Amino acid sequence: MGQYRAGEYGNIRFYYSMDEHPVPADFSRHCHAHYEIIYVVSGAGKYVIEGERYELRPDTLMFFRPGEFHYVDVRPDVRYERYVLHFSADGLTEAANAVFHLRQKPLGQGNFFEVDALPIPVMPVFESYLRLSDLPADVALPLSRLLLSELLVVLASSAPVTGPLRKEEPLGARVIRYLNEHLAEPFSLEGLSNRFYVSKYYLCRAFKEHNGISILGYLNGKRVMMAHQLIESGEMAAVAAERVGFSDYSTFYRAYRKAYEKSPAESRPGGRERPLRGKQKNQDAGEEHGKNE
Repeated sequence: MGQYRAGEYGNIRFYYSMDEHPVPADFSRHCHAHYEIIYVVSGAGKYVIEGERYELRPDTLMFFRPGEFHYVDVRPDVRYERYVLHFSADGLTEAANAVFHLRQKPLGQGNFFEVDALPIPVMPVFESYLRLSDLPADVALPLSRLLLSELLVVLASSAPVTGPLRKEEPLGARVIRYLNEHLAEPFSLEGLSNRFYVSKYYLCRAFKEHNGISILGYLNGKRVMMAHQLIESGEMAAVAAERVGFSDYSTFYRAYRKAYEKSPAESRPGGRERPLRGKQKNQDAGEEHGKNE
């Protein structure tokens, strides 16, 4: 049993989800090209963000920037209730853009806020989104932007909780940070294992255990998303593939087709978006129903 509500207002998408008995397998590991804010009303478990672990608990708020790999490891015996906002920065008010320094934060850092420590209550902002569907579109759209801008101003004036749930940085976290710092550079598993002074087998196992995805799966997923953004902005597919680190175009082409179910050329301006397929399709469907978060 659960509840679900959603609304879309220009470049802002809002979700409310409640699962009485959440199923951990429903929450996939993913990253996306938009910003995301999650307000946890109830729940227990952990959020894993770029290899860093944060405790999932009531009255906490998570902020994700585009391209930030994350997933939730939720406890199935505790009700999981949350509000979710997806948005891009182009619809923000001038006031919000002026203080929106969160977009420059390092990956996996500055994500976690205690709601009680914020200067003003933010629950009314999320509850207001529930009522937007009752308003005319010409009223709901500007109001949704004002509500988001208010929330971002509050977060920008607040200090995130520092220190994820770890005492020593594990190998999987160190590797994921290194990969993000060298995403577009030539990659070899042997070179990476030599850099961290471990065998390739140990490296792959430690990375998968810590991050829930293989090294190549993570690297290719990030690179394909980066290339997709370049292609949508008008870049030639072959140039985009090379810029993000693919040395072989056929490898890039197959990865792109698997993720977006169309050729890279079809994603250029004037092309038409089509539904994704396979694991990526299931992942996006989960987001649409609040299941990734």
